[in-house]
Amino acid sequence: MITIYLNKTRQAEVAQIIDAVPRLSELITITTEDALVANLIVDERGIIMPLNWDNNAPPFLMSSPVAFSSETLLGYIFIALGNYAEAQNYLAKHPKLYNEVISLGCLQTNQPLPNELADTLDKEGCRSNHNIALLQQYGLWPLAVTLAEVQQMYQKALAIAPDNEHHAFTLKQYATLLLDTNQGAKAEELLQQHLSQDLSEEASYALKSVLISAWMARLSVPYDENRINSLKDLLWETLTYLERQERMAEVGLLLIDASEVANISESYSESLGYINRALDIFRAQDLPELAGSSLLRKGTLLYTWAQNGNPQFYKPAIDTYQEALKVFKRDEAPETFAQIHAHLGVLYAEMSDLQQKKGIWAAVSATSFQEALVFFTKEAHPYEYGLVCNNYANALTKYPTALRIDNYEKALEYYKEALAVRTSVYPYERSITLLNYLEASWFLDNGDDNFNQTRYQDMLNKAQEVKTLVDAPDLLTEADRHLEELARLEQEAKSEGYA
Repeated sequence: MITIYLNKTRQAEVAQIIDAVPRLSELITITTEDALVANLIVDERGIIMPLNWDNNAPPFLMSSPVAFSSETLLGYIFIALGNYAEAQNYLAKHPKLYNEVISLGCLQTNQPLPNELADTLDKEGCRSNHNIALLQQYGLWPLAVTLAEVQQMYQKALAIAPDNEHHAFTLKQYATLLLDTNQGAKAEELLQQHLSQDLSEEASYALKSVLISAWMARLSVPYDENRINSLKDLLWETLTYLERQERMAEVGLLLIDASEVANISESYSESLGYINRALDIFRAQDLPELAGSSLLRKGTLLYTWAQNGNPQFYKPAIDTYQEALKVFKRDEAPETFAQIHAHLGVLYAEMSDLQQKKGIWAAVSATSFQEALVFFTKEAHPYEYGLVCNNYANALTKYPTALRIDNYEKALEYYKEALAVRTSVYPYERSITLLNYLEASWFLDNGDDNFNQTRYQDMLNKAQEVKTLVDAPDLLTEADRHLEELARLEQEAKSEGYA
C-alpha cells in the first residue's frame, strides 16, 4: 500500500490513470493534505519520489522530479510498490528512467548490472555518484573497482549533495560501507558531524541508527562506562522513535544491540528480556532468518552466563540452541551449524544431572564436537579448530570413566591438535591449552612406571613455556603451581631411586 500526495489540479487526471489499471486503486491512498507521509508527490513540478528512510527498498535515487505523464506516473507507482518488472514496462519509452529501474532491480535481486547498461548511466551529479557507489559497494558493478574508488564515488556525491537531506541519505550508505570495512572511527566522526546539521526527524534517526552500529562495533574491554551510558540513551531514544513509526523489524534489530549492552552491564534479566522481545517481533513479522539470529544470540547469552557460574542457564541454553538448529541447518548455514554444535558440546559436557544420565550427555556432547570439527578443519579454519579441540579435550576430562578408552589419554590427543594451531602467534590461547594439557597429564596412568621421565620432561617444558608467553598473573600462578608439583615429584622420585 502506498500514499500519493496530489495538488488539487491533478486529482481527476491521476484518478483516471490509476483506474485504467485493474485493481491498482486498491493499493493506493490519495491525500491532498500531508505530503510528508507520501511515497510519491504529484504537483506542478511533476512526479517526485521522496527519499525513502524506511529500509524497505534499496536506497537507490531515481530521477526526481520527472515530467508527468500516464507512463511515468504508473512507472513510479510500481517502483513505489516494489514491482520493478512492471515499472520497466511503463518506462520502456524513457531510456534514462528504464535503465535506472533495471539498476534498482539489480540491487533488489543482487544481480550484476549488465555491461552495456553501465555505459549508459550518468557518471556525474550527486544522484548518479550515489547510485554508482551503491552498485559498486554491493559488488554489482560490471567493472572491477577498489575500495578506495568506491569511497571516492561516495565522497563526490556528498560534496555536491543539493541539501542536508540528500547528504544524510548518502552518508548513511557511506558510513555503512566504512563500518563494513573496519573504519568505524571515521564513520562515527562523519555521522556526529552531520547530526549537528538541521535535519528532518527521519534523516536524523536514520543516521543515529548507523551511529549505534558504529558504537557497538567499537565496544571493547575495558568498557568505557560513559560510552556505555551514551549508547544506552541513544538506543532508547531510537527505539522509541522506530516504535512510533511501527518499523518493528528495525526495532527488533536494535533490541538485539540493547541485549548485548545490558549483558556488558551484567544486567542479565534485562538482556534476556530484550532478546526475547526481539524474537517475538521477528516471529510476528514472519522473518525466520532474523528470528534464527535472535535465537543464536539468546543461546550465546545463556551459554556465557552458564559458563560464568550460573548453572541454571545450561538447560535453557541447550534448548535455545536446539531451536536455532531448526533454522541454521547443516546444508544451508554450515558455519553457524558448526558453531552451535561447538557450544552444545561444552554445554552437554557440563550439564549438572543425575549420575545415571552422565553417560548419555557425554555421548551427545562428543557427537556435537565431532559435528563442529566436520566444518572447522585444521586447514580451512585453524583458529576455530584449535578452540573446538581444546574444548573437546576439556569435555573429555569431565566425561564418566569409559571401559575401553582412557579419557585423559584421548584428551591429550586433542590438546596436542589444539596446540598445533594455537602457536605463539596466539600466546593467551596457547597458554590456556598448555595449562589444560598439564592438568590432564596428572591423571594419566603410568602403568608399571613409578616415574615417567618422558612425561615429566614434557610437562616441565610446557609449564616453562607458559611463563615465556604471557604476563597474566592468573596464568603465571597456575604455571608456577605445576612447576612446584613437578619439582616435588622429581625430588620424591630421586629419594626413592627412580629419577
